[in-house]
Amino acid sequence: MRNRINLVIVALALAAGALAGIAAGSGAGRVEARSADVPPVKVAYVDFLSLFKGEKQLESDQRRIYAEAEELLQAIDVEMAPRVERLEADRRLYKPHEQKHWTAMQNLLAAQREYNTRRLKVESDAQKDLRAAAIDSFVRLRNLVTGIATQRGYSQVLNIVRNPEKAAEASDDFRVLQQQLLISPVIYYDKEHDLTDVVAAEAKKLWGVEIKIELDGATRVQSDGKEGEALARVAQGDDNKERIDFEVRLGESVRFRVKVTNNGQPATGRNADLSWWRTGIKSGEVKDDGSYRAPAECPEQSDIVTVRVRSLVDSTTLDIRVRLVDKEGKRIDMVKLAKEREAARNKKTE
Repeated sequence: MRNRINLVIVALALAAGALAGIAAGSGAGRVEARSADVPPVKVAYVDFLSLFKGEKQLESDQRRIYAEAEELLQAIDVEMAPRVERLEADRRLYKPHEQKHWTAMQNLLAAQREYNTRRLKVESDAQKDLRAAAIDSFVRLRNLVTGIATQRGYSQVLNIVRNPEKAAEASDDFRVLQQQLLISPVIYYDKEHDLTDVVAAEAKKLWGVEIKIELDGATRVQSDGKEGEALARVAQGDDNKERIDFEVRLGESVRFRVKVTNNGQPATGRNADLSWWRTGIKSGEVKDDGSYRAPAECPEQSDIVTVRVRSLVDSTTLDIRVRLVDKEGKRIDMVKLAKEREAARNKKTE
């Protein structure tokens, strides 16, 4: 998904470079045709591609769209995975030459097609939103550049790429240099009229964020939804090589608390928005308020669940590592559990 995001950005930047080149050519012609009493064109320069790639509002929109898509995909997994597994189990009940085996196989394939179709729709919708966000960012930055240039008395702004040869050196590929020269037709310019740093500073002031997320503890949630006692943090040290934060009993509900700051101050408004999800199938449920309900049974893949908190305005994330324990608070023997489940499946198919 991120590769496709980059393609959108590069395509828009190429368009910006092409437009800048056209403007440069047409502007030069107009200067020759002007009468003596018309002031000459005053040209400024901006590395628009670098500004576009680093625009914080675009990064924020991309993270939000990506996080929302991840949540939808996980919801589809939670809904469809048990159904697919159940149909797979039904298929194994019959031998290949039996009619019921063929019917069960058709049902399984239909469920898998539905699963894939729903996931593809989520990804397609996310790409549309990402494209719209990139266009909005392009317009927003262009307007900012226009405003700053106008205030400083410039009548024209050309797109440039600072030090295009360095981009080629980094990849050791001459095609990269060719691409950079295509984006920026300007070979030489007066750095005194380069507004890139001015625009970048103003954009940071308008849209810049620096989010930090810290774990602030957890509490048990009672059956009536009220918070109960605090959940003890697992001691750190050599015995905690897997970096477990909390141990949660099967079927238990807890609520995690985090602190969100922006530039060192408590985050407010949209900057405080977070998304929550957890890894693995059948590994419990997590809600947007940080509450997590452990599964009634331990997942087959692992007794460790990662609950991830992600900022919706930048790439900041926090992973909360949870070890599932039995209802008495004892460690689960995953090897023994796997053998017991395999024996139960074999007995069912006999």
